[in-house]
Amino acid sequence: MRSLFSLCGALPALLIAFPGFAGINALEMTVSTTFLQPTCETTITDSSGTVNSVVNIGDIYLPQVVNKTNFRAFYLAFKNCSGLVKNQASVTLTPRTGCDGLSGSGNGFRNALNGGEDAAGVSAEVWTTASPGSSGSVQLQCNNPVKQAVNVTDAHDDNIVKWPLSARIVIANGNTIADIHTGGFSTQGLFTVTYE
Repeated sequence: MRSLFSLCGALPALLIAFPGFAGINALEMTVSTTFLQPTCETTITDSSGTVNSVVNIGDIYLPQVVNKTNFRAFYLAFKNCSGLVKNQASVTLTPRTGCDGLSGSGNGFRNALNGGEDAAGVSAEVWTTASPGSSGSVQLQCNNPVKQAVNVTDAHDDNIVKWPLSARIVIANGNTIADIHTGGFSTQGLFTVTYE
């Protein structure tokens, strides 16, 4: 028994004196991922829910322009959001065809059509409710695009969150009824959406 105890007592000293005899494993590790931007599926839809990037106000008459009673509701629809920290989308509308007013500094979106048969003296306004100028509504100004926050907390999977908007035709900035010419009207804006 005495020799067994002396061997056990000598083993730690041998391992320190001869470290090559100790078992060593080297393990390599790789961490791999794809870092994705937060996102949602976003579309422009008409009031019936049909995806449509053209907001067709339809035929309008001078009294409707003067009284601001013509408009068409539409929506930005969000679904399948993923990776959002704040469950929020920031939306900015910028002009593609210019702003109204004599120097292009007005709040309305100008008519891109400028032929003899096209409307003049009018522009389009875009508002953040289904009815322009209603309670809580904010005009998306052409000359001063400002981000608007949209809560998309419930826009997961196929559940759709609709952000209501509306467009109407009005007398353009710097114009009067006498400046209005009837005819075709078309303007374009670009919605830029970032997700947080």
